[in-house]
Amino acid sequence: SLFCLVFSQMGRDGRNRKILVKGVLVVGVAVDWVAGNVYWSGGDSISVCRLNDTRQYVVLHDIGQPELIALHPVSGKMFWTDGRLGGGIFSAGLDGSNMKKLVNTSRVEGITLDLSNNYVFWSDTIKKRISRMNLDGSGNTVVVQDLTQGPKALAVYNSTVYFVTEGANDHSSVVMFASSIYSPSSTIDPSSGASYSSSILSLSVLTQTSHDVISDLLVLSKSSAAHDSGSNPCIGGGGCQDLCLYDGEAPRCHCHHAKLGEDGRTCQDYSSYLLYKDGEKISSLHLHDKDNPNAPLEAIKNMSAYSFAVDYDASRLYYTDMSRSVVKSVLLNGSDARIFLTNQGSVEGIALDPIERQLFWSNENLAKIYRTALDRPESEDNSVTDAEAATDMDSPRVIHEVLRLNHTVDRIRSIAVDHCHRNIYWCNWSYGHGLIQRSSYDGTAVRTIVTGVVFFPSALTLDLPDGKLYWGDASLNKIERCNLDGSNRRDVPRSMYTIFHSTALQVHGDELYWGDAVSRSIMRTNKYSGLTTLV
Repeated sequence: SLFCLVFSQMGRDGRNRKILVKGVLVVGVAVDWVAGNVYWSGGDSISVCRLNDTRQYVVLHDIGQPELIALHPVSGKMFWTDGRLGGGIFSAGLDGSNMKKLVNTSRVEGITLDLSNNYVFWSDTIKKRISRMNLDGSGNTVVVQDLTQGPKALAVYNSTVYFVTEGANDHSSVVMFASSIYSPSSTIDPSSGASYSSSILSLSVLTQTSHDVISDLLVLSKSSAAHDSGSNPCIGGGGCQDLCLYDGEAPRCHCHHAKLGEDGRTCQDYSSYLLYKDGEKISSLHLHDKDNPNAPLEAIKNMSAYSFAVDYDASRLYYTDMSRSVVKSVLLNGSDARIFLTNQGSVEGIALDPIERQLFWSNENLAKIYRTALDRPESEDNSVTDAEAATDMDSPRVIHEVLRLNHTVDRIRSIAVDHCHRNIYWCNWSYGHGLIQRSSYDGTAVRTIVTGVVFFPSALTLDLPDGKLYWGDASLNKIERCNLDGSNRRDVPRSMYTIFHSTALQVHGDELYWGDAVSRSIMRTNKYSGLTTLV
């Protein structure tokens, strides 16, 4: 088996190496040379990507332990082995449709196809034999049996099967071959129903190693009739905007990180989804399609984000990087990454006004909140200069100090903006007790709206249609809400799940989404009934 975190391709001479996918578990690999797609198995899924593209698409998931994989591009079928005990051999269309189990096996460590004659060959290391069957699973025939060592990797070419067995020790291998594997004479085993070759095949040794373990075999030939004559409707992209997968009857268009349009060929962006911080990347989840393994957005990687906000009109994400004292931005497709603001100290919370096109952020150590225009520099007289000023990639950007508290006792954490009423809300880890406060956009009318039993408010969000404020407290293990003026404070009802440390909150429609730092999970709670589910 092959396990790797960098999945690449290169020429036969070892040159022109190109990395296709990073950070994936790969056990088996196969190529649809007609459509230009490469498939791999790992974990509980089978994935695919274009040979000239790094985006991944999960074709099948939650299918046990897929290991070895083989493709028949002309018939639109893929075959794989399940590494679990008694897992067997399965088949499906190249798009993952019509999955079925073809045969029960003991332990398969080799699978290959005879594309010219439409046979599936596999090696059984427990029963120490090699068998074949038709593409639909019928015609199970034992080709080579009674081997002294269990066969592993194998390949078929010109009525000859090549296979690997262990050598004299665990660090050696023997490559053997048997010719005339399509003998017309056969007998049937009444107990299993398998057909056995009646003639005794002559086994020969092709090569052997004394210190190297051979894990795979491949026959390369310029005169491969199957490759020369075979094709499928996905050649040249099959008319699909993104990814074409042949199911054996027709080309099926799929989209890596989008939904398929009504024409069945083009791709459309999802209108709603959930973004969340996942280590050093920003990932996404479908809101109500839990069984879809393909994320609505490709993960934005190599990010040291602490908090973030999204400008939906520009499809751009802004995030704070406390380790570098900067605010950065990147398009939602992961391109055009840039430094938006520098020299911002312990930059903490961040929020965005999509109407006035303003970005707000807080500095925890200085107990201040700032703002700047998203689209262009400004020139008002009350701008901040010197060490607190910053520039983006293009031109100087004027920063306005909105609010200044007492940095010796106040610590501003999460912030949120009410663009309808032009108010700013923030969590304050004030010395000795926690507060939730608000002010107007110009920093006036500062008011404490939540006090009393609140210690470390660590997450904050607004539900503007309902006029509600939600927050989580790191020490109270609960989520609370109140009106925007602080009245009508109460706990958010929930069922089944315990809140340990809510670090992020977001309201969408009738549902409240929250992340828990202790259980490392994302939950969804109906804000009226309290029904809670794992996202």
